[in-house]
Amino acid sequence: MITNRDQIAKEASAIDRRKEKRVNLTFSIAISAFSRNGDPITERTRTIDISEYGCRFVTCLPLERVDFLTIALVGLDEIETAQEKLGRFEVRWTTEEPKGKIIGARQTEGDTLWDVSFPRFKRSPNTSSK
Repeated sequence: MITNRDQIAKEASAIDRRKEKRVNLTFSIAISAFSRNGDPITERTRTIDISEYGCRFVTCLPLERVDFLTIALVGLDEIETAQEKLGRFEVRWTTEEPKGKIIGARQTEGDTLWDVSFPRFKRSPNTSSK
């Protein structure tokens, strides 16, 4: 069981490790992956927030850490996804929620999926550059 204090500590340590700034933007997306049996599974959902090469979203799909999936940007009324706006992602972490899992995913190849200008990440004075 995760308490609010545990979650806050986890978020704080994640912020320290984060290389990119998160932006609270919602995009309609279609996620596709394979089940443990090898069957294709898909779901339409929305992002909670995005970073230049990642995103968070809620899903009911049985995704776990290190699973691979594709994410495509979709319009509100579109049935087909725009194939030119498709990215391959890896599940980096999951958190159980009452309405499903929150997934943190990172794009593994190609240009950023999002057509957004991101603010440059500012390092704190005590963070050294390598």
